[in-house]
Amino acid sequence: SFSPANLKPNKVYTVKLIAGMKDTYNNITKPDLIVQFTTSPETFTAGTVIDNLDANTNGWMQPEQSAKTILIDTAITSWSIVSEKYRGGTGAGKVAYKFSSVSNGVIEVKNSSSSVIDLSSTVGMWVWGDASNNVLEFHFTPNDQSLNAGNIFWRGWKFVRFPVALLNGSNRALSSLILKQANGYKDESKLYFDEVQTDAVVSGIRSKDGSVPSSFSLLQNYPNPFNPSTEISFSIAQTGLVTLKIYDLLGRLVSTLVNDVSPAGNYHVSFDGSRFSSGLYFYSMKIGSFEETRKMILTR
Repeated sequence: SFSPANLKPNKVYTVKLIAGMKDTYNNITKPDLIVQFTTSPETFTAGTVIDNLDANTNGWMQPEQSAKTILIDTAITSWSIVSEKYRGGTGAGKVAYKFSSVSNGVIEVKNSSSSVIDLSSTVGMWVWGDASNNVLEFHFTPNDQSLNAGNIFWRGWKFVRFPVALLNGSNRALSSLILKQANGYKDESKLYFDEVQTDAVVSGIRSKDGSVPSSFSLLQNYPNPFNPSTEISFSIAQTGLVTLKIYDLLGRLVSTLVNDVSPAGNYHVSFDGSRFSSGLYFYSMKIGSFEETRKMILTR
């Protein structure tokens, strides 16, 4: 295995596996295998670290210590501070998990002494995704308020953040992480968490005009038809969890372009269709009660 470093945002990279390589079962590749991938359009500016997760100084607890945790394999599911993978410092929090059922499993890792974030504008955390499509939630005091980070569709490190203004009350603090099982997807894997931060800045898809739209809208992609890439623009009138997903003609999800809490503004994001076949596709945006779907055509 390998982990590339110093990749630029919103760029297409190619990995080439040379013919003659063996896997763990001694199967030998015959032709060269070429895999393309596109990096996230986001760039990151660090904020104030309130828990570096180099050690368990904030009282993170085992999943079994929460009454919310259900339908897990207790021999495998656990929380630990490890040095095998981390985003900053010397360690990270690791959740090794296995659900014991095909649906409805829940894992909660509680935090007993997190810092108050009332004076901050945002709070976030690095999450090493496993592309499991399971749902990740962040819970906060007071009153066990939940902010949904959506499905874990990514692999590798991603900074997940929320505006503090979405939380009510005073003495607001991160109280737990919750993983909810998605039916029909990965039921055993590992997640890593690192560096809880306030006031970090993630940018990359927001327009530079700084204007705040008065309504929600999803515009027609341009160009359309396209080959191999196109740009999709949309506007949101208030802060919320935005999803922008691509579906094929049979209604199957083929790509998730956006799954993030974003402030009001005008946005644009690129879709690279290099690895998809020609045909009709649908792109759908959802935020709160607003949902809109449009068509686009990929040609070769």
